[in-house]
Amino acid sequence: MSLMALGNVINMLSEGAARQGKKVIPYRDSKLTRLLQESLGGNAMTVMLAAISPADYNYSETMSTLKYAYRAKSIANAVTRNEDSNERMIRDLQSQIEELKRKLQSGEGGESSLLFCRNCLLLAWKLSNCLPSLRAAFLSLSQF
Repeated sequence: MSLMALGNVINMLSEGAARQGKKVIPYRDSKLTRLLQESLGGNAMTVMLAAISPADYNYSETMSTLKYAYRAKSIANAVTRNEDSNERMIRDLQSQIEELKRKLQSGEGGESSLLFCRNCLLLAWKLSNCLPSLRAAFLSLSQF
């Protein structure tokens, strides 16, 4: 029953019914499909292995397995990276700090650039009080 339900879900996903919004994918038909819901049609990258046999008496099983694997291969998920907004902000600010540090060392931009860099350093200091991981980046810039 579970493998049949899994086959139905894979057929629906490979046909693109979910992308077209025409049909409901039957994830609730079995416990297996419910467990694999995020892996099959959600925000995940999934690997599926198909075990086949070279023996001639397993020809029909091998062919049905290959067809099953081909249908599973044709499922297309839109995978997006799950990240914390604080981590993204920290990474962006660290890249800005590195860019400003490079500008300060090379002397680009003149006096207005120096004022902008000082304002950015003040912003980094304020954020470092809230986010401990920025403190190290700010302390490395304190020589300026």
